[in-house]
Amino acid sequence: MSSGNMKTCTRLFLFMVHVQLLINPVHCLLEENEIKNSNDPPVFVRRNNSRRCRPTPPDIYGPYYEPRTKRLTQYCTGDKDSYYNHTLTVHGHVYADDCRTGIPNTKIEVWQADVDGRYHWTDCRGYIMTDRNGYYEFTTVNPGRYTIDRAHRDTRPRHIHYKVHGGREFMGVVTQMYFRGDPFLGNDDPCRICSSERNELITRPSLYCRKGACMKTVKFDIVLERKPRGRESPTEMFNVIKV
Repeated sequence: MSSGNMKTCTRLFLFMVHVQLLINPVHCLLEENEIKNSNDPPVFVRRNNSRRCRPTPPDIYGPYYEPRTKRLTQYCTGDKDSYYNHTLTVHGHVYADDCRTGIPNTKIEVWQADVDGRYHWTDCRGYIMTDRNGYYEFTTVNPGRYTIDRAHRDTRPRHIHYKVHGGREFMGVVTQMYFRGDPFLGNDDPCRICSSERNELITRPSLYCRKGACMKTVKFDIVLERKPRGRESPTEMFNVIKV
């Protein structure tokens, strides 16, 4: 086994132990090429059998953004039962505008609802940093749906909020990650200005099971566009849908 595969298996083994699932580290549930080296990342948009690289579409901040958060790799741990029973591993890369070059040391702010669709000011939010290859990974819970009207009829699809910083060279982006198969995507999303119809933002959850123990994972790659020529500076700029 290569050192890269051993590192991945060890990390996942420790994660499984944390959630009280026993797994043989030699039989890793996720292979290295499934996590970091996919040859067909979902950041490509297919049109007429061609592949085009496009920046990740923006979305709205929503009302629950909080700029002062801690650096975390595990989210929504306040309710241990929910964390153990609804665990979700999210991973991917932050790419430059060629969809291939990872951007290292990129700050990614994350916030979401808990499994019951509630937002918290001290839980289910924080930030992570990409590694030298632009790779990131965190564990959380499956975000719950919630309604946005008093009659509790208008239900938003499950989603996780992202704010990805672009630094000197790239435009940052504020966006949301959605889940394939959610019945409230697109035209059924009561948020008419949100981007839940965009395929680039809709992930494909995978369920990995062994001896009755299961772990859900999603891969969400992000592509940042370069700042306009002459606008390179320490001042950050973000693509975002303004309300």
